[in-house]
Amino acid sequence: MSKIFQIQLFVFLFGIGFSLHAQENTKETPILSNQSLKKIKIGLFYSLDKNLSDKSQSTSKYEGYAAEYNKHNYSLGTEIEYKPNSKFSIQSGLTYSIRDFTGTFYCHVCDFIAAPQPEDINQQFLEIPLTAKYYFLSKKVLLFAEAGFINQFIIKNKLNENNYNANAKAALGVGYQFDNSYSIEISTNYQSGISNLYKNSNFKQQLLGFKVGIKKEL
Repeated sequence: MSKIFQIQLFVFLFGIGFSLHAQENTKETPILSNQSLKKIKIGLFYSLDKNLSDKSQSTSKYEGYAAEYNKHNYSLGTEIEYKPNSKFSIQSGLTYSIRDFTGTFYCHVCDFIAAPQPEDINQQFLEIPLTAKYYFLSKKVLLFAEAGFINQFIIKNKLNENNYNANAKAALGVGYQFDNSYSIEISTNYQSGISNLYKNSNFKQQLLGFKVGIKKEL
C-alpha cells in the first residue's frame, strides 16, 4: 500500500475519532436523538471532466506523447459523508474515471521511417477520495467548500508501469436539502497531481470537473 495512501487513511480515521470524542463531550448533543441518526449521507454522482494537463505527456526523459484532450472524459461513483455537526463533514467513496486522449508519439533520440500517427490512448482509474467539507450554509440551501486527496488505482493505461497515483482536490459547490432527507449538489472540482503519473517521468495530472450528485440522509 502506498505511503501517501497510508498517511491519508490515518488522517481520515483520526478525524472521525476526534469528532466522535468531541461529540461525546458536548452536553447539547443527544446521543439517541433523530438528528444523531442522520449524520451519514450516501449518494451517487456524475462529473464531466476537462483535462488541463500539459499537452506534452512525457513518459520518460526522451519519449512521450503530444496530447490532444478531445475525448469525453468523466467520473461516476458513490459517496459516503459523515457529518459530526452541521458545519463540517468527512467524505469518501469509490469512483470510476476515464482520462482518454489522442496522442502522437515522439522520441527525441529516435529515427523514424514514417512519422508517428495520432492514436487513441485509453486511461481508466478506480479512485478513493478522502476529503473534508465545510458548509458555509447548511440548512435548505447548501454552500460548501471541499479539500483533500484523490487516490487513483490504475486499471487501464498502456503507457504506465505505475499502479497508483495521487491528486490533491479542491472544490466549491451549492446544493439544496429536500424535506424527505434527499439533497442535490452541484460543484466545480479542481485536481492537481501530487505524485507522478508515469514511472519514469515527472508528468502530473491537472483536471477540472463539473459535478452533479444526489444524496440521502440515513
